[in-house]
Amino acid sequence: MRPLSASAPTSATKARLERIKLPLDGLKAEILESKRELHVIQDTIQDKLQKRAALREEKALLHLLLKISESDIDTRPVILEDAVDDRSRSNKAKHLGRVASEYTQLLYHTSKARGEQ
Repeated sequence: MRPLSASAPTSATKARLERIKLPLDGLKAEILESKRELHVIQDTIQDKLQKRAALREEKALLHLLLKISESDIDTRPVILEDAVDDRSRSNKAKHLGRVASEYTQLLYHTSKARGEQ
């Protein structure tokens, strides 16, 4: 192929330019099709990421609910322990401390669950 020159006839120049342009149109079409395919893939990935994030949040909330349930199970027996009359003041203080500790755990987990909703 000869280089284009300013002195070349106009019709010959136009013909050469058209021949050069033909593959470019095909390449442009391929690029646009690839771009569309890429957008479809990106949208699919974005949807999957959003679903994963929702599942992760749901899992965290279920985990908190399990902790609340476990804390409730741990708290009830401590609260319902028979108050024996002959308990010393020290034992009553320990019992009250355990009840307070279990109850605080329960409050913490319920408050955390409310915050994550």
